[in-house]
Parts: sequence; structure tokens; C-alpha cells
Amino acid sequence: MILQVKQALSHKAIHEVFELYRNSVNSVYIDDHWCDRFAPLLVGKAMLAKYTNEEFDFVWKEVKPYIETKVGDVKLVYSRILKYNPGCFIQKHVDGVIYTNKQQHNLSVIIAITDPSTYEGGEMIVGKQLIEQQPGDMIFYTYDVEHEIKPVKKGIRYAINLRCEVV
Repeated sequence: MILQVKQALSHKAIHEVFELYRNSVNSVYIDDHWCDRFAPLLVGKAMLAKYTNEEFDFVWKEVKPYIETKVGDVKLVYSRILKYNPGCFIQKHVDGVIYTNKQQHNLSVIIAITDPSTYEGGEMIVGKQLIEQQPGDMIFYTYDVEHEIKPVKKGIRYAINLRCEVV
């Protein structure tokens, strides 16, 4: 399953996401332990910033209704921001259903927050199709869908990644 929604996240919320990112400290308490908020991504080459669901509640409130319209009840499991500098990418892969703290997540949500005119490269391929997104556009797909981000050539690309459980 691959579904897209244009302008699911408001420009005001995108601005708040960038403010949160700029003002975040490195330590964050997630899954009953302290961890580094900022860390390299394990699949490909990019930076990952982790957030609590409480910190991302304002984003979740805006996008959840769009998701639930298509898949039914859904629960937010993880909230993250991905940063792609020049040379960064995510290799082609299929997500696996992941169980953490007795929670299962099986739906990825990607929300563009950077205007594509500010970077080159960084194309998103989901299920063999090129996905073009403007800030606030959202795509979500189940963990059986192959996807990748091509290398960024110039500028910086940011995106929100929410990991969810369809309940």
C-alpha cells in the first residue's frame, strides 16, 4: 500500500518542526531509557533525530486524520527527522515489522519539510515510482514496499519520518 496526501502538514507546523530541531538537546528519554537524539542512520548515510511522541504531538494531530481516513485506527510509535547533507542517501530497502516494548510498527509516514528548489538530488523512490513532494506533502506506505532516497548532490533535504502501528 502506498498513499499520498498533498499539504497534510501546515507551513506553521513545518516552522515549529524546524524550531524544535534547532533547539533540541542531544539527550532524550525514549522507550524507558536515555539515548542520543542525533545519530547516524543505519540504512544508508543520513542523520536521524529522535523525538518523543509528546514533542511531536502538534504534527501528529494534523496528519493523523488523513492517515486514519485511509487505513483506520493508527497509533504513533516513533517520531523522527531525517537530515540529508550532500552525499547522503538511503539505500533501496524494505522495512521489517519491528517490535519494541511490546509495540509493533508497520507503517512509515514521510512528510516533506524542505522545498525541493533548495537542494539537488535526494529523489524519493517508493514502489518503483518517483515521489515528488512539496513542503507539507505526506506519503505513507506499509513495510512491504521497497523505497530509497537517491544521493543529495547540493543543499540539505529534511523530512519527517513517523513510524506507526495500524491497530
